[in-house]
Amino acid sequence: MKKLLLLSCVIALAFTVTAQDYVKLPKQLKNMAAPDMKSVKEAVNPVSQAANPYVNSGRAINEFELGNTFYDLQSNTSAPANRFYRYEDGTMAAVWTRGINTSGYADRGTGYNYFNGADWAAAPAARIETVRTGWPTYAPQGTGELVIAHHDIQGLVVSRRDTRGSGPWSQAILAGPTGAVDISWPRMVSSGEDHMTINLIAMTYSAYQGLDLAMLYYRSIDGGQTWDKQHEILPGMTSADYTGFSGDCYSWAESKGDTIAFIVADNWTDMFVMKSPDNGDTWEKIMVWEHPYPMWNNEPTDTFYCPDGAAHVAFDKSGKLHVAFGVNRAMMVEGAAAPSWFPFVDGVAYWNEDMPAWTDGDLNALDPDVLYEEGKLIGWMQDVNQNGQLDFIGFDFTNIGTYY
Repeated sequence: MKKLLLLSCVIALAFTVTAQDYVKLPKQLKNMAAPDMKSVKEAVNPVSQAANPYVNSGRAINEFELGNTFYDLQSNTSAPANRFYRYEDGTMAAVWTRGINTSGYADRGTGYNYFNGADWAAAPAARIETVRTGWPTYAPQGTGELVIAHHDIQGLVVSRRDTRGSGPWSQAILAGPTGAVDISWPRMVSSGEDHMTINLIAMTYSAYQGLDLAMLYYRSIDGGQTWDKQHEILPGMTSADYTGFSGDCYSWAESKGDTIAFIVADNWTDMFVMKSPDNGDTWEKIMVWEHPYPMWNNEPTDTFYCPDGAAHVAFDKSGKLHVAFGVNRAMMVEGAAAPSWFPFVDGVAYWNEDMPAWTDGDLNALDPDVLYEEGKLIGWMQDVNQNGQLDFIGFDFTNIGTYY
């Protein structure tokens, strides 16, 4: 499969920024904090969002509009992954959360489009499901394709068909465990020679097995028709290791034969990779960054540098894992209702399996200045006018987006 790997993006980004010298962020901006306002559960998310007007970038690039949506919340944390697939024959498929009716988004569901090797289909006029869904994830299975999205109450909606790009979708429900049926925010990847092994991660919507929330693993060996592994909390991800996880803080690597891996990254848990050489039968936990406040449960903290939640992982041709992730800063002030993050702290960092993990509780291990000196910072704010400093048009972030 000719699929653009994360490593290619990392290399391209590195070449792009070589002409721009790194400029340190002024101390006063580095220390400006904002409250964490991220809302993950839909019960506390505004269901009516203002339509986002189209903004022309002004760049002459070759593009095709696959479809449309006014529903802006495509992911809660990490960038939407496993929503686009390019097959070896040049055909492609794409999915996204589609919502046009901005008054409550009753029409919300999976937007789907397919490229047959010559042309993309017309933009879809409706979702592929018969019920309201969101957060779709896509994977090939055999000669067909699979889309899994979450439903508000029943669990996950599994849409499947045996011929990619054409034909009706069959629809089934994959429910979570007793007491946490409404699992949500799925992400999946298929593996094996025929891509009939489906590997899925989903989150509980409520506390489960001592975790708030729990990350569960599911597996199908028949292309998503049945599931031989369900509701599994993988070793190293139990309540003995963490207090819980947040939605969308995980991302799959494209599989390499029978070897699969996903990364977990957030500002209040470790950043680590779970890797399996045998399609999910056994797992190895690989630490990337060890959180300085293990088992954090809303206690006050000092200020520390951390992943911002946007992290991706990819195998190279030799099977080695490469990771790229965003960097930020966080703290929990005593008596505060929620943690804080630092809007002006930024950067994209790099790690691979040959490098040591960041451990020992170092609060400044992921400081962009430190990472740059170590050669592990591959992206940063640009000094556009090349005057040797970062110039901002105002510093007010009263109406800043819910970044975390």
